[in-house]
Amino acid sequence: MSFVPLLFAPLAGAYREIRVENGGSIAGRVIYDGPPPAAARLPVRKNRGFCGESAADERLLVGPNRGLRNVAVWLDGIDAGKPRETAPAVLDNIACAFVPRVQVVTVGQTLRLRNSDAILHNVHARRNGFTTIFNLGLPHWSEKTHRFAQPGRVVVDCDVLHTWMRAYVIVTAHPYGVVTDSDGRFRLTHVPAGAYTIRFWHEHLGERTRRVTVRPGRGTRVRLRYSPPGPPPHSSHLRHLLKGEAVPSIRPSASPFRHSRLFHSSFRLPFRHSGGSRNPEDDGPTHRGERSGVAGE
Repeated sequence: MSFVPLLFAPLAGAYREIRVENGGSIAGRVIYDGPPPAAARLPVRKNRGFCGESAADERLLVGPNRGLRNVAVWLDGIDAGKPRETAPAVLDNIACAFVPRVQVVTVGQTLRLRNSDAILHNVHARRNGFTTIFNLGLPHWSEKTHRFAQPGRVVVDCDVLHTWMRAYVIVTAHPYGVVTDSDGRFRLTHVPAGAYTIRFWHEHLGERTRRVTVRPGRGTRVRLRYSPPGPPPHSSHLRHLLKGEAVPSIRPSASPFRHSRLFHSSFRLPFRHSGGSRNPEDDGPTHRGERSGVAGE
């Protein structure tokens, strides 16, 4: 079973559980650098009597203090540290939604798949949204289990025409992964001293990275800002068309390839952020931001 290599760097070796002496911690907050989006609803096409006419859109949840919820945060490439989590993780169906929407589990950890609703659901898990890992029916109050064999990002849908339902499971080889809370906060504990790359991933805003240094017995603070996604390509042209106006033309160029370059650059995915500069509001020592691509779904 293989996973998308752009999401996780290749492992240098198997993760080793050791006694972490005088370990440090990494804590911080992820901020949405824009006005909180208005609450949105998604249409419900099936089981409206149970699920309602619409469902909450949970793709971008921002708190009153602009904290960004449901950002997966994990260390990249750590090969030794505290023991893995042994308690099972749970993915439930509650009120026609997957709960939790985003979670981090470790390789080999049991994931319990539950259905607490009085209707039929199913759990279709795919590597990065493409290759099926499992596709299981879940009648009312049923439970099944699965253990992931390798790290990667898993997209989960409910294929019984519950098109608004989605969840994400980030599978890591080690226990240093969490998800931000409703205020955008996170904390990693018992981290061996050293320099690490910390990764942040959000389903709508993409992936970012930071370099951090953990000192023995001390805490490291990290603050990350996500910018709002830009407008769709050529949205200004669409506005002109809707108004019945002429669309501005592209200025001619002596090079026949110039337009193609402009065309391709305009379709860069919104989460392909540029890095290299430190936000002045970051806490702690200077950490250089890095850009990291993620395969699209």
